[in-house]
Amino acid sequence: FKAWDDGAGPLTRLDVMSMNSGSGPGPETRSHGWLWVYGLLWRADSDFRCELKIPDTVLFEQGEPTRWLFTSKEGVVMKRRGQRTTIAQIREHFTKLAAADPMNVNGYVAVVRRRGENGAMGQGAAMQAHVFDGERLAAVLRDGTDLTGIASVQAYVHAKGGTATRFRCEVVVDRAGRAAARVSKLVYMGSHSTRARPFVPPAALSAGETDPADAMPVYVLKSNMSKVNDEVRTATTRLARYLERQGRCAVVRLTADFILDSKDELWLTGVEEAVTAAASRLRAPRSRSASVGGGSAGGGVGGDGSLGGLRPSTQLL
Repeated sequence: FKAWDDGAGPLTRLDVMSMNSGSGPGPETRSHGWLWVYGLLWRADSDFRCELKIPDTVLFEQGEPTRWLFTSKEGVVMKRRGQRTTIAQIREHFTKLAAADPMNVNGYVAVVRRRGENGAMGQGAAMQAHVFDGERLAAVLRDGTDLTGIASVQAYVHAKGGTATRFRCEVVVDRAGRAAARVSKLVYMGSHSTRARPFVPPAALSAGETDPADAMPVYVLKSNMSKVNDEVRTATTRLARYLERQGRCAVVRLTADFILDSKDELWLTGVEEAVTAAASRLRAPRSRSASVGGGSAGGGVGGDGSLGGLRPSTQLL
């Protein structure tokens, strides 16, 4: 499992499109959004659990909270019972979690993701994410409020590097089963000289407060934190293997975002994109490609072309 060369440049859809016979997205691959991934993180009909840290996340359908996901003490993703998934419980629990973090000096409580244009939330639909403090969250999550525009509410995790700093891992598997990964650091930096007020990350503003300048100071930097990079790649690989098992597919591209908190714990906060194919559509690689440097079999892509054989270990460079 290879790490991207430093000069590889940005990933493009060509990495996936090359798998199709045509120039556009063919029937061999399918693009999924954030909600598809979170819909698979826990399934009642499966005993297989995802070993991953996620902030408490509540999914909404037609304005109602329908699924509350969290990480158990055993480190696996679980779902709260339906009777505990209420607006009042969300407000109370998320506020309690936020108050327990002394580094959260701004009092942020939750990240609220809104549905895309015209309420879209399909497989590729974009969602707008906004950080709410306790007062704003209480104003939104209350009885009688129209919540049909909300896709999810996620507990706020304060990043060690400052608000909105996160790590992004991009993994691409080609048709021959060769996989490569890269970790970047996404940060908000600087302040626009044309604005009188200090810079605030766009995610911390409501839709009505956002101006075009807020979207500009977003930087994708090379991450030089080797230990964190290893942890991020390991977590992304674990997520990919889980999605393959639960979705009965082969992951050919996965872009996942993580936050490192003040206790150096890594949290999956979202998935930018997941592209899958039928497992049989990917060729199994030669044994030389099974692991870094042509090592042991089972350290690379599975016999069906999936990531099933990958082991989260020091093989992830």
